[in-house]
Amino acid sequence: MQRSPVTLPARNNGAPTANIKNGTVQGVALPTFSQEAFLGVPFAQPPVGDLRLRKPHSLNTTFSGVPRVGGDDWPYELSEDCLYLNVLRPAGTKKGDKLPIGVWIYGGGTNMGGSGDSHNGSWVVERSVEMGKPIMFVSINYRVAALGFMASEKRRKEGNVNLGLYDQRLALHWVWNPIVDGEIISACPSDTLAKDDFVRVPMLIGANTDEGTAFSSKYINATEQLAANLHLCYPAMTSASDKRSDAIYGDMYMQAGRRLLAEKMAKYRPVYSYRFDQPAENSTIQTGNTSSLAWVLLGYSTPNNNKVSDVPTWPNYQDEASNYVFRRHGCVTEKDDYRKEGMSFIDNLSWEASA
Repeated sequence: MQRSPVTLPARNNGAPTANIKNGTVQGVALPTFSQEAFLGVPFAQPPVGDLRLRKPHSLNTTFSGVPRVGGDDWPYELSEDCLYLNVLRPAGTKKGDKLPIGVWIYGGGTNMGGSGDSHNGSWVVERSVEMGKPIMFVSINYRVAALGFMASEKRRKEGNVNLGLYDQRLALHWVWNPIVDGEIISACPSDTLAKDDFVRVPMLIGANTDEGTAFSSKYINATEQLAANLHLCYPAMTSASDKRSDAIYGDMYMQAGRRLLAEKMAKYRPVYSYRFDQPAENSTIQTGNTSSLAWVLLGYSTPNNNKVSDVPTWPNYQDEASNYVFRRHGCVTEKDDYRKEGMSFIDNLSWEASA
């Protein structure tokens, strides 16, 4: 896991400082981008020794002096002591400037990921300044795989499961500094979703057209009944037999859950759903998983606030179950009903499995 995850350009002597609850930290000026970076700021006690494989503990110490956070060493240091975050702000940000904060939490299916260079947020901050709506950007680390999501009945009874989610929450506490405690997941998520027992907030959610190309298996064994049902729900879509497998896996891992969550949340709050449909040139996985990471979406209450000519209005899922489709040569909107039978079949299997 990466400790100081962003490579920096040449250092500048006019080092910025920031006051945080543990003291004052010194960052790095990035004159090329008119930005200031504070990299590798600790938000929790190191999860090592007696704290290894346990919930994160708040960092309650006070800095002596002014530590410098950030570095341009290569290769990155790898360590289980990984609970650090990065802050990027426009140059000249002063105390009292109330800037919105965008927080980047990397994906990776709870198995991999990091807040490395490709997600350092510099372009997002630069673009926000150009739009006259400057923001601060925070990227966080959290434990993944066995270090963050090891599970067993014993660990459940001890309360030491979903550690990566607790890392994320503590990092968010550091950003907003609320006093919150308790269990993150007190019941099976599918049960709480079925009962509409969840926090009701506006949501922007989406997936890529060809999510399944990264996951699909080319050699599938299945029972006759399951195979027959899948054949009905997913008829041959092209001459390439892999395409059916890609659609099934994409719906299982991403699309069905995305649609179900949008439908549930839209009963209570505005929801804006998208489908990313712009493959990279010469891509072998089309618009597969992670294809949209080069484009980051940050919204202010509604994505329609920024009036841009020649683009359609992003429909609210509450009014009509629709997606905004991102394409380089013209964005469009569509009804969110593609592969409806297949996704309903997957949802029903999921409910039966959790019953």
